[in-house]
Amino acid sequence: MIDSIPLKSITNAEMIKNFNIDRAGTRLRIIRKILGFNRPQFSAHVGITPDRLKNLEDLKQKLNETDILAVTTSWPFLADYLTHKEGIRLDPSSEYIHALASNLLLKQIDLLAKAQEVQKISDCDLVRSALVIPQFRDLLKKELKAKLASATQEAKTDAR
Repeated sequence: MIDSIPLKSITNAEMIKNFNIDRAGTRLRIIRKILGFNRPQFSAHVGITPDRLKNLEDLKQKLNETDILAVTTSWPFLADYLTHKEGIRLDPSSEYIHALASNLLLKQIDLLAKAQEVQKISDCDLVRSALVIPQFRDLLKKELKAKLASATQEAKTDAR
């Protein structure tokens, strides 16, 4: 079962030119911020030209199927958010979710890290096991929501 983070509107009522959470271009900017890429890095990774990416993020052009496919091929767990403004999937097979969960596990529960060393549990198995625990899923959701809120704020600042 893949859980997801339901996303209510994180933005406030403030109107900012080139920033509308209901538009996929704005969500694309937020995704880029969450993943920690600048425009040239992101465009090189997904195969969208930097000028097109800027126009998409500034809401001067609309995303098409090719753009959506380019982004969601690399990060399938973000597909629902990009296309429908729905939740971010907590998919343990996603490298980003896996890394976030691993870091959170190591921060929150150092006993698991010690157990992992003693029992030779793979990092992947550890994350999959932890995602079954409701309290850990809730903790991961909070962490991802905080990252999303921070990325949204950064995207707002960029759009000004």
